[in-house]
This record gives sequence, C-alpha cells and structure tokens, in this order.
Amino acid sequence: MKIVEKSKLNNIAPLFSGWEEVAILSCLQGHMGQAWADDDNAPTVAKIESMGFCYVAGDTSSPQAREFLRSVPADSELQVNSDAWRELVLDELSSTIYPLTRFKFKKDAALFDKEKLHLYVQALHKDYVLAPMDEAMFFRFPTSVFDGHCAQFASYADFNKYGAGFVVLHENEPVCVASPYTYCDNAIDIQIDTERLHQRKGLATACAARLILECLDKGIFPYWDADCDESRYLAEKLGYQLERECVSFEIGTPK
Repeated sequence: MKIVEKSKLNNIAPLFSGWEEVAILSCLQGHMGQAWADDDNAPTVAKIESMGFCYVAGDTSSPQAREFLRSVPADSELQVNSDAWRELVLDELSSTIYPLTRFKFKKDAALFDKEKLHLYVQALHKDYVLAPMDEAMFFRFPTSVFDGHCAQFASYADFNKYGAGFVVLHENEPVCVASPYTYCDNAIDIQIDTERLHQRKGLATACAARLILECLDKGIFPYWDADCDESRYLAEKLGYQLERECVSFEIGTPK
C-alpha cells in the first residue's frame, strides 16, 4: 500500500468511476484528502480518506483488498459502492463495524423552487439576523462552538472561490451556520449546525435555503447527504428528492 501523489491521482480515478461523492472528487482533483493504492501506476485497489470518511474501491479479489479494509482508521465511516465490497467488509470487519443508513439525493438543480427558498429565508424571526460568512467570521469559527466549519479551507480566498457560507446571528453571536463540509470543483457538501437553545425555530431551514440559493447563483451544486430522518426531512423540505438509501459502516473497537 502506498500513498498516491497528486501527479498520479488520475490513475486511481477509474476505480471510483460513477461514485459522485464530493470528498472523492475533491481528492481526485487535488483539493482535500489523501489517497492510497496497491500500485500507483496500475492500481487494482485504492482508498481515499477525508474528513472522517474512508472510501475503498477496486477489485475485491485483489490480494490487498482485505489489507485496505483493515487499514481504515477507527472512529471513521467506511463507504463502499458494490455488493462484493459490502460482503467483504462484513466478512473482514464484522467485530468492529456498526452499520449506518445514509440517504442520497438527486443531483438536479432544476428540482429547487427558488421562490420557496426565498420564502424560507424571509420567514426568519426578527430576533435573528442572517448574514453571509465574511472574512472576519471565517477566521472566528475555528475557535468557536462551530469549530468543524471552515477548517478544511486553507484561506478565505479558497473558501470564497469554491464555496459559500451563511450564519444566523442572535445578539451578534452566531447560533446557526451552514457551510461546506467538503468541496470540489463546482460542488459542495452542505453541513449545518444550530446551537441547542436555538433549535426548532426554523434557523437551519433559513440558513440552508440561503446557502442553496447562493450556490445555484454561483454555479455550484449543493449536495446533501443525510444520516438521520431529521436531516432527510429538512432536505426534502428544501427541495431535494431522495435517490436511494445505502449502508455505510462506522469503524469502532472490537465488540
């Protein structure tokens, strides 16, 4: 198993063909994450790790397929994209995996009703202010309760080039934020967080709606990947249509 340098990422791209995950595309484009392969010139198996997720693809009959699965870090989430790989995961990692259901949505900008999204934004209660994430706010987040936001961008210039973000302020303090979790050329994966005391007030709906509108205006597709019913319902409220359900695997300690 060897690290795949940026100059050879194109060699592993066919192994991930048809897999429209922003984190995978980002790594293959040289933005985020790290890749490994059994052979960086003629790979049969490859792995991408990014932001707590791990993606393994290739030929399950390869002598190194099981080694790649055993190398997935603990506390990460493993995703594979074929029945053969799922069977191998269950056989090799049965004592350390916890299956999770994920909801994948269609990539179709035409599904969004911009008028409805604007209404969600306008419905924000007068006690709150929705604002774009400016440079000052960008540098503030790594030390805030929303420390998972913005850390993946090397600079505000990159953030502004590849994505966008919005915050809901209450008494000048951020209480809800929507920003890219991962990004690639012309697409982001949306992440949303709301402080507990301000939940159930429509903040996430307004903030996400504003981010979706901004992305559509900039020619960026705002992917949504739900791992619970609450996230799925919010996505469908905003205009996303479910494409499929799939199973991923949380890697933990032996049972």
